[in-house]
Amino acid sequence: MVQHMHASGSGVGVFIVYGCSIHIAPTKNLQYQIPWFAQTFAPAISILLSFFVIESPRWLLIDQKHDQSLNALTQLRGLPSDTENVADEFHSMAS
Repeated sequence: MVQHMHASGSGVGVFIVYGCSIHIAPTKNLQYQIPWFAQTFAPAISILLSFFVIESPRWLLIDQKHDQSLNALTQLRGLPSDTENVADEFHSMAS
């Protein structure tokens, strides 16, 4: 999957550069500024969305934060903590 995304991003980048070289005069600074600015959108979106990501329950268990790990697992599964599936998964991660 990562290879496909990398190839797609490279293809889009090639077409952005090609489009800028055709439609923007070489004497304008926009010919290199637009491709540079276009590639900053994906990292900016990733950074903004990273604040809303639920922390990994396994990482929280490694860090000895059992209550936070169980809360993260229940958020990820969308089930209460007393259900059998969540309890089994939590105990298998904890052991």
